[in-house]
Amino acid sequence: MGIASVAVDGTTDDADREEALRRLGKRQINCIFAVDLFNEGLDLPQVDTILLLRPTQSATIFLQQLGRGLRRTEGKAVLTVLDFIGQQRREFRIDLRYRALTGYGRKELEKAVEDEFPYLPSGSQIVLDRVAQKVVLNNIKAQLWFNRAQLVREIASYAETELEAYLEQSGNEMKTIYRSTRDSWTGYLGQAGLIEGLLPLETVLRGKIEELSDAEEKKLLGRMAALIHVDDPERAAAYSMLVAPDAPRYAALGMREQAFARMLFLHAVG
Repeated sequence: MGIASVAVDGTTDDADREEALRRLGKRQINCIFAVDLFNEGLDLPQVDTILLLRPTQSATIFLQQLGRGLRRTEGKAVLTVLDFIGQQRREFRIDLRYRALTGYGRKELEKAVEDEFPYLPSGSQIVLDRVAQKVVLNNIKAQLWFNRAQLVREIASYAETELEAYLEQSGNEMKTIYRSTRDSWTGYLGQAGLIEGLLPLETVLRGKIEELSDAEEKKLLGRMAALIHVDDPERAAAYSMLVAPDAPRYAALGMREQAFARMLFLHAVG
């Protein structure tokens, strides 16, 4: 096409790599195509356009690639990034790169894509054509149907140990976590490496029971799915009161609170 360019990759010797960068800096060539090179440690502020053709699930690598063009220099008004990475595989996480750029959770990101990113910092734009917008939205929504391994990776990516905060940021629902008696938020946190193994049961019950074996803990955690239907504020408040460290004894409860206590006990033991 008449554009002065060179290509380098991992097999290119050091002298040729340095010569390619020198020529680009002197504007003797307009473009370098690089494979497995220059992801980090490149000091060439004149770079004003980046073309992405490498699929990566790593937000860190993605930001490193962007960083090659973010240095400011005289005569450089903007950095243009052309991202041509498609959805090569159904499970490819397109949303991760936009989360890395914006800091949005899935719920916020979905709305931002639909509204064409109206609240980016001044001077920044993310432009999606109509087809790309549809692909990104479908990819974001598809993440709601994770298998267990994918869900563990998803939870790890948010690095959030509070269930309420995770659900708010991710846009997932409670039933995404508690799909069966094998699933629990505590168990997923352990698998994601966000806590060490399973939390002691006294943490779950806020100090009421000091020690139980892992088997007993897993059995109780397996019963948590039986509680996700509770949407009555009075019952939720009563359950919270009953597992608090300073909860009164059963005999000291009123008739209604005793009824809630019996319901909670039956939920716990099945």
